[in-house]
Formats: sequence, structure tokens, C-alpha cells
Amino acid sequence: MTRILPILLAAGAVSALAQQSVSIRFKAMVGAEELACGKSYANIGTTKSTVSPRDFRFYVHNVRLVDAAGKEVAVDLKQDDKWQLDNLALLDFENATGSCANGTPDTNASVIGTVPAGTRVASLRFTLGVPFEKNHTDITRMPSPLNLTAMAWVWNVGRKFARLDFSSKGVPRGYAIHLGSTGCTPSETQTTVPTKCSEPNRVEVE
Repeated sequence: MTRILPILLAAGAVSALAQQSVSIRFKAMVGAEELACGKSYANIGTTKSTVSPRDFRFYVHNVRLVDAAGKEVAVDLKQDDKWQLDNLALLDFENATGSCANGTPDTNASVIGTVPAGTRVASLRFTLGVPFEKNHTDITRMPSPLNLTAMAWVWNVGRKFARLDFSSKGVPRGYAIHLGSTGCTPSETQTTVPTKCSEPNRVEVE
């Protein structure tokens, strides 16, 4: 699966919707094909297997646009009470149809916000994952998009930063790739809030 993951996590083009508004569009791809629930993809991996997606969602935060000189400009995310909270956004490519029956009908493939007028864009940077201060929180008390049980482990361990579930010819019952922080302590009980994690596993993407 090493050849699929970098492609699936690739960001799309950045487009200016207005003088100060930006919409950063993402697209989930399997090779040259767009990922879709209910669809199968052949010749994947070293075993040339056929795979079918069951879930694909991931969190991003600290989204920045970068100019040609390398100067970063933070994107001030629009607070929509569903996909974006403070500087965090959830990208969701499953639609609860076909093999993705355990998901949700709504999808989200954009991060929307504002930057100072006249910002020139050469590249995009963001952090894959949930910030530490938001990660180890009770999902029953957090607003969307941090209240999804499908994106959480035992709550003091934190969120699944990225969730990619699929089935294949070799594993018809399904296979899961879930990325999140590990080695979080203290961890005496499920409600003990960690103060550190030995493996944060937050990925910087450019």
C-alpha cells in the first residue's frame, strides 16, 4: 500500500474564490482514478490485488499558503459548525453507500478560509492530524468535527488522524490503516488525560 497512500493524501489546486477567500480542494485518488465508494480498483500493490474502499477520512490543521520566497501565510478557517473548528478541518471522501455503509452520507473535499488580500501562492503546507490540545478530549463534549466516534480511539488516547479502510481479494473482511498518536502517558485509566506522547505521528505535508 505504500504507493497508494501518498497519492490519496495529495492535495488539489488552491483557487481564489474572492479577493480574500480561498478554497483548497482535495481529491482522493487511486493511481489515475478517483476514489469512490462501491468501486473496485485492480492491480494494486506488489500482489496486483483488487481493492474496494470502505472509508477514507483525515484531519488537517495549521494550513498555510506559501509564496515564492518561502513566506508562510496562515489560512484563517471559516467556522462552519461541521467540518472546520478553529484551525482544524476534517476531509471526508466516503458517502455511506456501497462498501462504505458504516460511514456518513455527507462528504467534504475542501478547506475554506481567508488570507490577506494580495497573497501570492506558490505552494501549500499543512499538518496531518489533530493538535495535541484538541486530540485528548472527550468526544461526547466536543463540537463537530471532533465528536465522531468513527474517528476516535479510547478518548484519552485521542483521534484517528487518518482513517483508510478497504477490502481486497486477499482480505475480503477488510483491512484498516489508522494513524494517530501512540505511547501517550499517563494512561492509568480511560479518563486520564495524557500530557505527552512518545510518537505524536503528526505529518507535515507540502
